[in-house]
Amino acid sequence: MKELLRKGNGSVKASPQSLNNISGDIKPWIDFIDKAAEELIHSIESIEKDITTGSTTPETVLSSLTEIMDKFVDAAAEYESNVQDPAFLKNSRVAFHQKSNHIFSKSYCFNRARTWPQGYHGDYKTLEVVYRNMPMSDGIGYYLDLYALNTVLGIGIRNRMKILQRLLKEELSGRIHPRIMSIACGSCRELVEISPEITSSSAHFTCIDSDEDALQYSQSRLYYTGIQSNIEFRKHNALRMFDYETTKQDFGPQDVIYSVGLFDYLESDFLVKILNSLYNLLNTGGKLIIAFKDAKQYRSQIFHWFMDWTGFLQRYEDEFLEILSDAHIPDSAVEHFRDETGVIIFYIVSKQ
Repeated sequence: MKELLRKGNGSVKASPQSLNNISGDIKPWIDFIDKAAEELIHSIESIEKDITTGSTTPETVLSSLTEIMDKFVDAAAEYESNVQDPAFLKNSRVAFHQKSNHIFSKSYCFNRARTWPQGYHGDYKTLEVVYRNMPMSDGIGYYLDLYALNTVLGIGIRNRMKILQRLLKEELSGRIHPRIMSIACGSCRELVEISPEITSSSAHFTCIDSDEDALQYSQSRLYYTGIQSNIEFRKHNALRMFDYETTKQDFGPQDVIYSVGLFDYLESDFLVKILNSLYNLLNTGGKLIIAFKDAKQYRSQIFHWFMDWTGFLQRYEDEFLEILSDAHIPDSAVEHFRDETGVIIFYIVSKQ
């Protein structure tokens, strides 16, 4: 997956010249976001001091931190609505990251989502922290971790994994010797929970990812489940799967194909080609299981300002349905539903 989502220029610096040569209309908004950033940093530093001196309670810390973080998100949203130049906004976010890094680097979650040590957005180690839902830091970092883990997207990602496990169990219970493909498999967490069903159905899973570390981690994790003989790990760049004939030659027809994170990162025109290829790869009666994040249900500023997680595209339900239609997938073949938060939409496509 890393070749798909590799971070672009991680060393971008805010250009002082670009921030000085600005129009009079934008200058007040620069002052506005700078003031909001200063207030945020000062408030977090004050909370950190209270933690150190023991003059507060954990409940008060988390409540206060959430309030001031949400206040900055409001300010960032207002700033974005008034300063709409993408390059300028990116420069502003880089400047904020530099100014606030001495605080956010104390959080394992935020630091990882700013630096991407695996080299790409949404790596398996980052998602594993979200799945485990346990802060990895001390002091103010502990509470920043809590804030990150309890965002609506954090909750939605955990729900997404539970739903995926349920869907796979249902598919396995009704099939014998099914061929199942996981695209951008990451840590393969879902397979641990459903190992009995994998054994009883004699399923063959092909798990593909372009991150060798993720494949090794998954192989080690599944070693003690007794299903290692049912799993084939393949290092493969999923972008190549837009070509149906090549993909069919490489992997053969499948009964179930699923991917629940990757497609949020792919541009729509290319995603159409991949979904069309995968739909054609299914056997009759096969299922394509995919999930998207609905941008109407979360605040992107959390991930664009506090983090540097800009890789996943901001899409809405109408766009998802249009993509499926453009991929020549019949409307009658598609079912969809949301997780409890409403942020994750699952699409179940049946090969007719």
